[in-house]
Amino acid sequence: MKVLHTKVAQAYWERDFGRVEARVHLLVQEYPGARPSGKSLMVSVPAKAPLAEGSLRDRLHQEAHQMAQLFHRAEEGYRAAISDQSPVRFDPVAASG
Repeated sequence: MKVLHTKVAQAYWERDFGRVEARVHLLVQEYPGARPSGKSLMVSVPAKAPLAEGSLRDRLHQEAHQMAQLFHRAEEGYRAAISDQSPVRFDPVAASG
């Protein structure tokens, strides 16, 4: 998955926790040749961080990028898991006891 563009849409300062929470819109390409699609994620980063970590906006973009990658890998794993198995029927009697 490739993130083509990110934009911080809304940001809120969580004073009690010392964090900034933001809704970040991403334009992603799931695989080469695929049409770009939009995603929207809520991310949270520390409001104050060492200078080495970059600006607040950069940290929000980086956190959204990492979360999108994580969700993509989880979805790929789920799809691989269900495609390798034959359909399983749910038996409520067997599940309860």
